[in-house]
Amino acid sequence: MLTEERVRQIAYEVVEQELGQPGAGLAATWRVWEAIEALTIAQQRTEEEVQALAEAQRRTEERVGELAEAQRRTEERVASAEERLARLEATVQELVEIVRRHEERLAAVEERLAAVEERLASAEERLARLEDIVAKLVEAQYHLEQRMEELAEAQRHLEQRMEELAEAQRHLEQRMEELAEAQRRTEQQLQQLAEAHYRLEEVVTQLIRRVDQMSLQLGQLSNRLGLDLEVDAEEVLMSLLKERGIRPLQEPFAIEVDGEMDVVVPVELPTGERPWIIVEVKGRLRRKELGEFLQRLQRPWVQERLRQEGIQKPYLPYAFGLRVYADVDRMATEAGVGILTFRGERVAPQLWE
Repeated sequence: MLTEERVRQIAYEVVEQELGQPGAGLAATWRVWEAIEALTIAQQRTEEEVQALAEAQRRTEERVGELAEAQRRTEERVASAEERLARLEATVQELVEIVRRHEERLAAVEERLAAVEERLASAEERLARLEDIVAKLVEAQYHLEQRMEELAEAQRHLEQRMEELAEAQRHLEQRMEELAEAQRRTEQQLQQLAEAHYRLEEVVTQLIRRVDQMSLQLGQLSNRLGLDLEVDAEEVLMSLLKERGIRPLQEPFAIEVDGEMDVVVPVELPTGERPWIIVEVKGRLRRKELGEFLQRLQRPWVQERLRQEGIQKPYLPYAFGLRVYADVDRMATEAGVGILTFRGERVAPQLWE
């Protein structure tokens, strides 16, 4: 801070500096006084600022006192806050434990909630089905009501019909009396018929005896016819062999293999081959009989049985028929089977190797 003593000192220094220079005089004096004036003004401002600072210092001290008081209260509040914070921490720990238990219970609740949602979905599905059923029941109820109305109408018609039936019943009872009388007459007729039936049974018994006798005779005749057909087939075959220059190696014979092979004979062809001729004899030769002969001859166990009897491949198969149907020829040609009739060879056979 500039004191009055310091101002004079500064003024003297300025005067000495100005007067010590060449040409100093009145101008220098004037500048000295200007400097002194300026210093005086500066001194006044400095004093004002010092007073302001003193006032500020006073207010600062007051403020510091207030701050000290505030600090004391703050420390008290801090102590209280620390105590409350300790209690709060304990409370927080309890809350953490509670939250943990709540989380466990929440997890369990979520599991139960998931199960409830599944059951709810199932219930919704069942509800949808029930709604469909209810809709169908409503529709059925509507149809039922219509049917009930129809039944009611039918009931009215039925009652009317019952009245008509009652009337008809009366007529029926009268008719039953008439029928009872007719029944008595019928019983008399049945008695007569029973006597006639007894007589008829005696006649039928006699007829059965005669039919049995005829069946026996027919069987004998069939056997004789079969034998005659086999003999005829053998004669036709032997005539054909002689005509073709084929030499039989032994007398023809029959053999029982899955049914009877009616005519079997080994021969020697002009080419030197020695096949066995096997002849199936039928009264009526149709595709059915020819097919059965082919199937029998192609069965492995039948061929094995023939080998056991000394009948080896190659075969020359024939089918002889008293009556040969037209569609047999093509089937026989395709199968390589010869066809014989009383007129001779109708289809030539092929060797079965």
